[in-house]
Amino acid sequence: SSELLGQDDVQALLDNLSETSPQLVSSSVPKIIPLNILTSILKSLLAERMPISDLKRILEVLTTQNVKNASPIELAESVRPAISGLLIQQIAPLNSPLPIITFSAELEQMIVNIAKQTGANGLILEASLIQKIVSAINEVMEKMQSQNRNAIMITAPVIRRDLSHMLRQHIPSLNVLSFTELPDSKKIEVVANIGSEETSNN
Repeated sequence: SSELLGQDDVQALLDNLSETSPQLVSSSVPKIIPLNILTSILKSLLAERMPISDLKRILEVLTTQNVKNASPIELAESVRPAISGLLIQQIAPLNSPLPIITFSAELEQMIVNIAKQTGANGLILEASLIQKIVSAINEVMEKMQSQNRNAIMITAPVIRRDLSHMLRQHIPSLNVLSFTELPDSKKIEVVANIGSEETSNN
């Protein structure tokens, strides 16, 4: 759906929103956020299956950001915590706990350190480590699917985007959220902690 979304589609969504929030739309697009930038932000959100149905909330968040000094991908990251509840609702209904997969503290810290070193080049991990992580997550996902349930990966905000990009090349159905995107009110259930023995970097 991210590839199909064009500026005409986004304009149609804005026209629709104008009927209920005319002031918000007229003061934000294109005055604060040009249409092409908003389209890129929405495409980035859709690429990770983040619902964009709450366009009002998305615009409200974007109008508080320094749009000129941030890339569409960075702006999409800033919007995610405000709309992640919609995605979480799809995975775990209101009163049921959200099944999550986490990394061990050691593995997560190691990935954070590597990300700091590689900087703008994205996350570069050893192929053997990626393989171990992917097979461990796949195992959990298969087990969850056999129970008709879904799990999401939770990680530190600083590595969320790069980690998602890397892991979803191997597991397209995986949702990777940062812990800042979890609503305080949502109960969670840790179904796996990746990185103890099976993914140790020996």
